[in-house]
Amino acid sequence: MNRLFVYCIFVSMIFVLLSCRFRSTSDLNENSPPEVTDILINPVKPQVNDSVMFNAVVVDPDGDLLTVNWKVSDGKLENDGRGNPIKFTPPNDSGYVSLSCIANDGRTTGSLTKSLFIMMEPAELMGFVSDARSHNMIENAHASLGNNTTRTKPNGYFRFQDLPVTGPRLLSITKEGYKHFTETVSLSPGMNTKNVVLEKIPGTVFGIIRDAGSNNLLEGVRVALRDMEDSTSFSGYFAFRDVPVGTHTIIAKKSGYYTLPRTIEVKPGENQVDLDM
Repeated sequence: MNRLFVYCIFVSMIFVLLSCRFRSTSDLNENSPPEVTDILINPVKPQVNDSVMFNAVVVDPDGDLLTVNWKVSDGKLENDGRGNPIKFTPPNDSGYVSLSCIANDGRTTGSLTKSLFIMMEPAELMGFVSDARSHNMIENAHASLGNNTTRTKPNGYFRFQDLPVTGPRLLSITKEGYKHFTETVSLSPGMNTKNVVLEKIPGTVFGIIRDAGSNNLLEGVRVALRDMEDSTSFSGYFAFRDVPVGTHTIIAKKSGYYTLPRTIEVKPGENQVDLDM
């Protein structure tokens, strides 16, 4: 009886020891993977040329020491994508970027992937439109940039806002009496400036010179306008081309006649000036 009792106690002790050992080994082999619960992004709405910080919120139930690695579909991560938080440089163009955070406890990993939209700051274009000769500002000139249109203010000012930065486009400025201005411009994010100088369309001055008494056509009359000179033909005809718009003095000279000066107002296009001497 005593032997049987001792044997039972011995067997029980062995069973208890084996159970404890098995439980201890099982506990050592069990591991809960880390979990990436969120990715914090600063600034929340990043733009091209921003300096962006990623900060992962990572939980490990076992309290293991973790390493954090990052991957992005575009742009550049500092330190080859290792560390938390980490600095990210966006790509040069707007669009979606996929970013992934992988946490590793040495045995298992946990990860989280997000899609991030990189915005590009819109462009603005402003400037002043002035007269090439007088340097006065030109009001109510029509300005267009692609599908955007506006008119200049009394001080010659124009402005286009909220423009996408999408390559070169045509800037056009028109005003009655002036040469049409066009130029291809490339815009950068933020403010862009382009001042425009318009040249007036030149005029053509022509006419016939007659004798005031007989009404006969006068040949060989020397006619001067600004720094230009002409002589009348047998039909009394003279002409000047590319005359700047504005007020000028035309002078006619011929032997035996009084010199005839006349103030004329030259407009764009054709201007007929007939003279009697």
